[in-house]
Amino acid sequence: MTEKWIYWLKEVGADHNNIVGKKCANLGELTRAGFNVPLGYALATEAYKRFMTETEATDRLLKFLSSFQRRRR
Repeated sequence: MTEKWIYWLKEVGADHNNIVGKKCANLGELTRAGFNVPLGYALATEAYKRFMTETEATDRLLKFLSSFQRRRR
């Protein structure tokens, strides 16, 4: 489990891919390199997973999406 759940983009980079995901880690790399990236933060993937589990949002979302499955002819 990660020590933190929220990181400023300037705090993350390629070595944080497994903590905040590759997209946020890349935004952190761009921020560190001096590119004009809007101020932002990254949520640890562990925090996202815990939220989705504890609120039962994953189950509810999967149930909702299953209603859109194509029917076989």
